[in-house]
Amino acid sequence: MNTAAPLQPDMDIFSMGCVIAELWLDGRAFFDLSRLLAYRRREYDPTAALAGVEPDMAELIMHMIQRSPGERWSADHYLSSWPRQLFPSHFSDVLHPFFNSLLDLEPDARLAAVAKHYEHLAAAVDSGSGSSGDGGGGGDGGGGLSAEATKLAPSPMSGSPRDSSHPTPQSRASASPTAPTAAAAADS
Repeated sequence: MNTAAPLQPDMDIFSMGCVIAELWLDGRAFFDLSRLLAYRRREYDPTAALAGVEPDMAELIMHMIQRSPGERWSADHYLSSWPRQLFPSHFSDVLHPFFNSLLDLEPDARLAAVAKHYEHLAAAVDSGSGSSGDGGGGGDGGGGLSAEATKLAPSPMSGSPRDSSHPTPQSRASASPTAPTAAAAADS
């Protein structure tokens, strides 16, 4: 007889908290099996493992790994409550649109586009802003690509598109007007 609880989204939140912790711990395991089971039994407090992690990030991680699944928030709630800690503005203003525009390209074309635009991408990350000269906020506010991401997005001519005999990942452009495809970025 299986008494396991059915899978729920709040279980993914717990897992994401563990992944974020391991990123901040330079890949060291946040929980091993014995610690995880001890945590579940309230015999282990992982707070000490996060001692070197920025306080805001440690708070986020601890909130995501609460023992009671009902106390964990939805992913959307975390994204709106801790946006700077999770995703600095250059993620949404430059990196996401750029890498999303690579989805319809073959792997070699993706690598070529990243290599071609690496210096611009690194500058956007280093500056901490989404678009050049905007004082740090980034984005165009109109639901499209920022000026920096439009400049960087590869055109379909920068590499061969995927072979039509292979399925392509469904473009998020149809679900979100802020995530254009490589072709749409080239037309901007």
